[in-house]
Amino acid sequence: MSPKSFHLIWREQCAAAKTIQARYGVESALDYLVGEKLMNFVETAEKRADFVQELPAFVAEVRKLFTANEIRGGFDRLERRLLAERAADEEQALESDAWTESAHTQEELQRVAWVKAMVLRLGA
Repeated sequence: MSPKSFHLIWREQCAAAKTIQARYGVESALDYLVGEKLMNFVETAEKRADFVQELPAFVAEVRKLFTANEIRGGFDRLERRLLAERAADEEQALESDAWTESAHTQEELQRVAWVKAMVLRLGA
């Protein structure tokens, strides 16, 4: 795929998710496609208009591949993982007497909440 069309990579990622789902199940496919690829795509779309233009099509394909309940479960797992990471970061900060909030994790949690609302609203 040429750098010019990199914003279209979601199509290959959706195809890969089908293979993952067949081999390893829905959770693995969702973790790959939604928890990793869609979230990275959204983060990139915050900076690049070509990705913004492809986002509705990517989201529509996610909704074709998975049910709303499966998608909700994928986002719930992602949120739990991020909350666990934040808790571990906070525990480590307390142990080292260097209290710092994880702004990065909080930003990720906000992005996940926004994407979750967007994906579940689009096909509802």
